[in-house]
Amino acid sequence: MKKKIDKTKIKKEIGKRIAFFRNRQRFMQKEVAYKLQMENTSISHWEKGHVSIDIVSLFTLCDILKITILDLVDFSRNYKLENNNIKNSNINSPYATITIPNGTNKTRELTEIEMGILNNIKEMNLKQKTKLLNLSFDILEKKENY
Repeated sequence: MKKKIDKTKIKKEIGKRIAFFRNRQRFMQKEVAYKLQMENTSISHWEKGHVSIDIVSLFTLCDILKITILDLVDFSRNYKLENNNIKNSNINSPYATITIPNGTNKTRELTEIEMGILNNIKEMNLKQKTKLLNLSFDILEKKENY
């Protein structure tokens, strides 16, 4: 006799893993959706286990999150999924949301140079970050006086 597969349980478990690995990369749902060229709600539905992810999106998602498909579907791999409250921080994200003059927000991929700068800032201690911030304000202040 075959064991009955609980599809709802599987979708929820995969959804938890998607959320876990997305948060581990510090991506917001909208960033992943942008990369996959789909709506934010698709990511949310996957993570909540409401909808199954299609196979093409699965492969692309794994590339984006820098994981293997086994990380999502091999339930013998025990991750601390309940510790999923990582704050979303764009410091590791290759995307930036920019507010343009008409007040709308636009998300774009950061350049390699911009990512390099963010990675350097990430490695600074608090004193170095404060010094950089003060220097940035000085530069902006001088620019406004011209």
